[in-house]
Amino acid sequence: CYIFALDAAISQIEHDLLILQPPKVRERFRDNPKIGSEYRPFLHSATQMLAQGQNADGAWRYTMGAKDFDNSNVQFAVLALGIGAKRNVPIEPSVWEGVVKHFLKHQQTGEKEVKGRITLLTPKERGERDDGVALIPKDGGRSSPSTTKRTAREKKKESEGKTVVVKPENPEVGTEELKVFERGWSYTDDRSYRWNMTCSGLSSLLLARDNLRGKLDPERQEALNAAIRDGFGWLMAHWTPTQSYYGIYSLEKVADIGHVKLFDGKDWYKEVSEFLVKEQRDDGSWPGGKSHGESLRVATSFALLVLNRATSLLTMNPASRIMISGRSEGLNAPNDRSWVYVPDLDTTMHYPSLIRTIRMRPSARLLGFLQNIVENYPPEWQGELIPELAKVRDALQIRKARDQIEKYLVSITGYAYEDWESYIKWHRRWERVIVIGSQRRKESIPDLLKYYETTSKSLPLKKTVIWALIQCKAKEAIPLFLADLEVDDAEVRQAAYNAFKAFFIDYPPAFDAGASKNVRDQQVVKIKDWYERQRRG
Repeated sequence: CYIFALDAAISQIEHDLLILQPPKVRERFRDNPKIGSEYRPFLHSATQMLAQGQNADGAWRYTMGAKDFDNSNVQFAVLALGIGAKRNVPIEPSVWEGVVKHFLKHQQTGEKEVKGRITLLTPKERGERDDGVALIPKDGGRSSPSTTKRTAREKKKESEGKTVVVKPENPEVGTEELKVFERGWSYTDDRSYRWNMTCSGLSSLLLARDNLRGKLDPERQEALNAAIRDGFGWLMAHWTPTQSYYGIYSLEKVADIGHVKLFDGKDWYKEVSEFLVKEQRDDGSWPGGKSHGESLRVATSFALLVLNRATSLLTMNPASRIMISGRSEGLNAPNDRSWVYVPDLDTTMHYPSLIRTIRMRPSARLLGFLQNIVENYPPEWQGELIPELAKVRDALQIRKARDQIEKYLVSITGYAYEDWESYIKWHRRWERVIVIGSQRRKESIPDLLKYYETTSKSLPLKKTVIWALIQCKAKEAIPLFLADLEVDDAEVRQAAYNAFKAFFIDYPPAFDAGASKNVRDQQVVKIKDWYERQRRG
């Protein structure tokens, strides 16, 4: 767990550095030992210590030197070794070979066939570049090629029919010719095969295979592929992903490390995320789970890790997880305003992710991105930004950053409220007014009239109420507009006159909201006389 935390700290720094880089730089990103250098010595020593704790069976226990094993211990040890390998900590191949030896030895035996198959994510869905099809040797993939990119010569051979080419599917996917059986794992050598420990075996073997590519003989490679394939078969045959929070967490690791999209047609992440959202309690926590040790805090931690897809940091390039998506991303979902296209930067940005990052690690560059979002957000929908902006303002300790956020809040609401709760009240009213206006709820006109009369501090909110009144064709508001032609605020006077005009086809007498009081008084008299004639006629 310590290694997980150190890796997360390094990943945060990578995220902040990559977020403002051009796409080509992000695509070429590889682990840089200079990034997070203050954490790396600890990660290095902890990873090597963990490797030294492996016993002769290729496994781990709670204490160093234990000769037996507990596959939940093995699971966490191998995950941490996977992080160490990702961070270029030297790990002897014998350590990974020991993992393979252990899980092959203790996997369930049997020949109960499974008809289901897994579906893998495409490279694009994994956030990676799709370099086309991969060259698979004629041994069916038992040995791993050193690269999946096709050279010009290989493409030519392909066209001549001299090269065997298949889509880049892993051996465990299975075909009609390749049978899949259900073979799971247990906690210890008690032959009580369980969901959590089958996930443990799978995630461990997937990582071992990734770190032993090209280093196993064909027979051992085929045995490893079959173990993984049949482990997936066990999960599909015993599909119970939400029995415990630890079980959900373990499934998430298997699916993300193995790039699995569907298990026998089942969308695993949709299923577990909907379960977790439903189970969350009013105080934000999750109830204790059914697995040993699943206290409220442990269950909540597992739930948050799964919802955040934390394990994908183990296998994915950090550049694929940054919030800038490229121009086309948000435009495919026009109703999703969480993605904002910024013309000056020619890129699309994810507003909620940016806000979360600023709350944790504010910087001038990130605040500059936020400014671009606020300025380019559709004016009629800027009220949507208020809750997150208010929350991050109150969370920031740096005065300059707080002042910057405060400026955006005031520009949207038109008033500097003191506390977060006041901004939330503003947002609730704004949101309700938007709903009433969008759905033209005439039964809610009395509420709009009340809102108009009681909204004095926020001109943007008053204008939104005016818009809703016009949408609902609420002529009952006309006397209120006429009364506001005589208030002290010139902007309110202008907004009231514009609203008044919107109810008539003919133009009323002119009104200059910035003129002297005497001139305005004369104009108001003419407007009221005109309105009376319109009302009687």
